[in-house]
Amino acid sequence: MRVRAVWAIALFAAGQWACSGGSNAAVELARLELFPAEVMVLERGEFPLEVRAIDAAGQPYQKPLKLAWSTEDPTVAEVSDDGVVRGKAVGETKVIAQSGRVRAEARVRVGRAAATKMVIEGAPGVMKRGEVARLNVRISGRKSLPPETRPVWSVSDSAVLAIHEREVGVDVVAVGPGKAIVRAAIGTLGAEAEIRVVPMAGSMEVSPADSRVFVGQTVHLVAIIRDHDGNPVVAPAQWSHQPKDALVSLEPAGTPSADRRYTVLRPGRIEVRATFENLEAKATIDAETVGPFVSLENWRWGLCGLAESGSVDCFGDRPSGEPEVRELTPYRLETPEPLVSLSVGASHICGLTKEGRAYCMGGNERGALGTGDLSPRDAFSPVNTELRFREIHAGADYTCAISTEPEGDNAYCWGEGDAGKLGTGNEENQVVPTPILGHRFQTLAVSRSEGNGASATCGIDVEGKVLCWGSNATGQLGDGTLVASYIPVEVASEGPHVAVAVASQAWSLWDFESGRWGHACALTVSGEIRCWGNNLAGQVQPPGSMDPVTTPVTVAVEPFVSVLAFGHEYFGVSCGMESGGWVRCWGSPEHGGLFGEFVHAHGLPGTPAPSVPITPVGGGLRFRALDVWTERTCGVDLDGRAYCWGVLPDPSTGSGYRMHDEPVCLVGQEC
Repeated sequence: MRVRAVWAIALFAAGQWACSGGSNAAVELARLELFPAEVMVLERGEFPLEVRAIDAAGQPYQKPLKLAWSTEDPTVAEVSDDGVVRGKAVGETKVIAQSGRVRAEARVRVGRAAATKMVIEGAPGVMKRGEVARLNVRISGRKSLPPETRPVWSVSDSAVLAIHEREVGVDVVAVGPGKAIVRAAIGTLGAEAEIRVVPMAGSMEVSPADSRVFVGQTVHLVAIIRDHDGNPVVAPAQWSHQPKDALVSLEPAGTPSADRRYTVLRPGRIEVRATFENLEAKATIDAETVGPFVSLENWRWGLCGLAESGSVDCFGDRPSGEPEVRELTPYRLETPEPLVSLSVGASHICGLTKEGRAYCMGGNERGALGTGDLSPRDAFSPVNTELRFREIHAGADYTCAISTEPEGDNAYCWGEGDAGKLGTGNEENQVVPTPILGHRFQTLAVSRSEGNGASATCGIDVEGKVLCWGSNATGQLGDGTLVASYIPVEVASEGPHVAVAVASQAWSLWDFESGRWGHACALTVSGEIRCWGNNLAGQVQPPGSMDPVTTPVTVAVEPFVSVLAFGHEYFGVSCGMESGGWVRCWGSPEHGGLFGEFVHAHGLPGTPAPSVPITPVGGGLRFRALDVWTERTCGVDLDGRAYCWGVLPDPSTGSGYRMHDEPVCLVGQEC
């Protein structure tokens, strides 16, 4: 208020006195004080004085109080009944407030309005948000104002500037960007200063500005804010995105933060916007789905498959020295050109282009990449050959392929030669494609079990006969013996055959002594499946038995269109796929969670393991591809979507894994 009413103070004091029951009735008024004791006003200017009444005990006077106001020289200044001094002429006088015999005085100087100017000192033209400036006033013709003479300060926009009074002057705080006028007034004398508040930050960007991710992945964006000098500013930004249903924030929505993590919900281009003060920055997320898949196979770091587009899409961790898979996160492997065929081994991957050029990547300790050396590759590298291939198979530290040569030997293998599984007549490792002499094949099958030092390889020749070579400790060569062979030998099965699958289980000394080495299955042209080899878990023919099956036995006569065999550690299973995509399997109930509930079914040394008879798997899904690994099973349904079940990585659990009895559609797809 411009006028401070003394009577309001007196009436308030009277009320306090009444409420106290008149307990201070005996205490009389001792003194009066006027504040400020010295004041300057201009001609025709006004200034309200404040009266403070004190009793004999030094406490605020409690009785009703009536004051008489006067000035020594009414020609210089006059005072109203409520203590407002008004300047009349240049000069000096006193203002007196009196109650009975008690009085107080204030010195009043009146200046000439036309000749007196007031300016605001200390006002910067520009302030940064959060800065503080100390302002004061100076009046022309005076070195300083009386200490009690306080200007009345105001600001035109409190959203831009805030004022905090001090003993001398005021502190002006820059609140937000914009322009505001600071005003100071003493009577009719006034001054103004315009201050522009600029953002604390001079620039802003969001990193990364462009992202390519898969649906289901998490994107971490950071707002990088700098001041006008280029120095980093740690400050929270407001975040938003379009389309709104494309992302979900992992932080509480609407909460400002210096960074933001989003989970991508659907494919398409997504724009993320970050704002701070008057600054804005944007980032673009291009989200896509993995697949649809043609094939999908497990390996040490998760699983990879060939998409219909020819890309190699994977789930898990990128190849490294650490085989632990923490989460089945989607990612894409770069290829020199689109692939038409892909095969995933235990620790390496190989693929073919439309022209039949072979590329491999991954582990290469024994030459499985065929690059002519033993150096691993973290990207697809060409196989060191002029040959063109129509089929390629990556196994456990070795690779085999069928060339496009129109005549003569057409099968080639390279990598680890242990137990003669390369079919080259010896156990030597090969770092480039080496032919299998004397045979021409229409298809091949390799052992993929991780950690297996000795395994077998099989193929179907152009006449439909099944040939196998390599380890034969459990009769997996199917020739009626237990004698290994470094060259192909014919399996004792009447053909013609159209497909073959081979698996190995040996990985430790205990397995070696117990004879868990491997088994194989073949598909006849009529759709019948015949199996042979290790039958400890009933993977050849349930129930399980200690004796190896050294020649093929008919297991299933349904009209199957493909045959599958898998093995690792103590386990082994076999499967057949029908024309409609239905899959039936038999063998170990513990392998890959294939049959649903994970069963501890090792059995005792020297005794058969529990087995499962021919049983539908996949929770009612129909598949175009299926692969069983140590503790999980994965497949591609007829629409090209990737599913897994069994023991799957899950970082949200204490163990890092979770058991799934039913197939789970993997992230990165529109399931």
